Amino acid sequence: MGASAQTDPRRDRARERRARRRARLVRRLLLPLLALVVIAAVVVGVTQATRGEPTTASSPSVTGSPEVSGSAPPSSASVDTSGSPANAGAGVTPSATDVTDGGPADSPVTPARARDLGANEMGLIPVLMYHKIGYDIVPPPRLWQDIQQLKEAGFWPATIRELVEGLAEIPAGKSPVVFTFDDSSPTHYRILEDGSIDSDSAMGIIRNAAKTGDWAVKATFFPLIEVNAANTLFGQPEYADEKLRNMVEWGCEIGSHTLTHPDLSVASPATVAKELAQSQARLEARIGGGYEVFTLSPPYGEYPDDVSVLLSGEHEGVTYRYSAVVLAGGESGPSPFSSRFDPIRIPRITAYPKNTVPNLIQFFESHPGLRYVSDGDPDTISLPSDLAESLGTPRTDLTQSIVRY
Repeated sequence: MGASAQTDPRRDRARERRARRRARLVRRLLLPLLALVVIAAVVVGVTQATRGEPTTASSPSVTGSPEVSGSAPPSSASVDTSGSPANAGAGVTPSATDVTDGGPADSPVTPARARDLGANEMGLIPVLMYHKIGYDIVPPPRLWQDIQQLKEAGFWPATIRELVEGLAEIPAGKSPVVFTFDDSSPTHYRILEDGSIDSDSAMGIIRNAAKTGDWAVKATFFPLIEVNAANTLFGQPEYADEKLRNMVEWGCEIGSHTLTHPDLSVASPATVAKELAQSQARLEARIGGGYEVFTLSPPYGEYPDDVSVLLSGEHEGVTYRYSAVVLAGGESGPSPFSSRFDPIRIPRITAYPKNTVPNLIQFFESHPGLRYVSDGDPDTISLPSDLAESLGTPRTDLTQSIVRY
């Protein structure tokens, strides 16, 4: 009896230990299953909510964005705490889901829908040309104001390449505008001593504008490569490759402005070929990742007599090919879907005069039938039946469906 009584507590403790082990085993098995159930429920709920409330073009998503120094016009404060793509404040361009009229992304574009949007994808598209961003030319607050005014007027940024390839990412109800910057001044992109981006530089201003919403980090830059050391690849040679890669990563386009900035109208064919082949090859090598330089900006806007040499050629075994060429002046240009569109003569509006953007907006307010307005669907081209004759006719080689209203 005494021995039996002495062994009972030991049995009880053994049973408790076994019970605790079983309880721990159950928790190990059940808790992950419970977590999976909760995650599945959240995913289902988000999916249902998203289907019920589609994203609007007025609220573009911004991924991987650190805090930007306010939504006010640019100052001496920096944009963010890092110049690397991992910490970029780049606004993500909305896809076809981002429509201004609240319609679902996969809604077919009907004449009624196109009419409601006021869609006209045969309209004119402004391409703005900037050089230095500075208080003696175009002050940083002016560039900020240009973007804000265009944003409020319903415009959405694109690159030259996106323009030529059909503007597939312009949200429904929005009008495209292209910002271009020539000569790679350090005022286009300056990295400060703490590694942040100067918010008075063009990239700082553009990124801040995207951070405040309804805008994206989109622009085309034409850098100098082997001339004017202060401006070569945005200055700061120790950051040259990093800047080029960051800009591409964030959504911008890097085009060629030749190698030494010569006047191509008086250069020999051999010189033209060398300038275009080497500039393209060097930029593509610096950027890496299979990036292709698509667009050319001839210095001074001057073309050689044989324009074909701008599009393709070869120099000492290095071949080159360009699919778009921009002018150094002009007005708003034709739609890429128009019979009047010429990808090797894309006009640009000089943005130096301070009233350039206000005048541009006023022009389209006075002539709404000439303004490009997207229907949000890259597979259709919407236009009014009373399309202005000056806009041309739809190209005969288009593969998209045409919606008239």
